[in-house]
Formats: sequence, structure tokens, C-alpha cells
Amino acid sequence: VASIEASGGEAIAVGADVGDPDAITAMFADVSDRLGPVEILVNNAGITRDDLLLRMGI
Repeated sequence: VASIEASGGEAIAVGADVGDPDAITAMFADVSDRLGPVEILVNNAGITRDDLLLRMGI
């Protein structure tokens, strides 16, 4: 966010539970209200479980 703003752009970081459709809808409404239409979206959702490679399933 800081590097985008430093180059003259507008950006915000917003969190939401990607498993909850209502949370996603609310997130987009919030972003649209604050910045207008979404032009770029970076989806950085994931779950990890650290373990030895030999113990991890496929």
C-alpha cells in the first residue's frame, strides 16, 4: 500500500473471511464506497500447515 501511495496511486488493504460470502459482499461494498470501482484485486488467501515434507499429504 505504501509504495502504491508513494507513486501517486490510491490503495487500501482490506481483510475478509473468503469462506463467508456475506463478508466478501460487505468487503466489496466498503471498498467501492471508499475508493470507487475495484480496478485491481490481489487475492492473498490461503491456509498452511507446517510439518515435515514426509508427513504432509498431497
